[in-house]
Amino acid sequence: MSNDPNLNLPPVIDDRKPRPKRKKQGELSGKQRRELRALGHHLKVVIQVGQQGVTDPVIDALDDALETHELVKAQIADEREARATAAKTLAQATSSVIAQEMGKTVLFFRKREKKSKFESL
Repeated sequence: MSNDPNLNLPPVIDDRKPRPKRKKQGELSGKQRRELRALGHHLKVVIQVGQQGVTDPVIDALDDALETHELVKAQIADEREARATAAKTLAQATSSVIAQEMGKTVLFFRKREKKSKFESL
């Protein structure tokens, strides 16, 4: 690749589908959080937020994972304050709630409107 400014490159095409608008997941009671933490204990980390932080592809991946699994474990590699901010940003962007924050690991929950595994919550 050359650094020639006269080089005509094609425009970057963003072919991602827009995220659908979802209603905000209601806050969880202590009992509901406890149940979700117990269920999430054995889950493997599905989403990893790296050095670049919260990006659109990370939000899309978490949104897809929440649509599929409803309860998703994510790992955020950042400083303590930045981790908390990133977790809140992800929860807001995906209309989910944080069921647990423990170190670098965060447990997100968003109940599906149809055919939910968590009807009791």
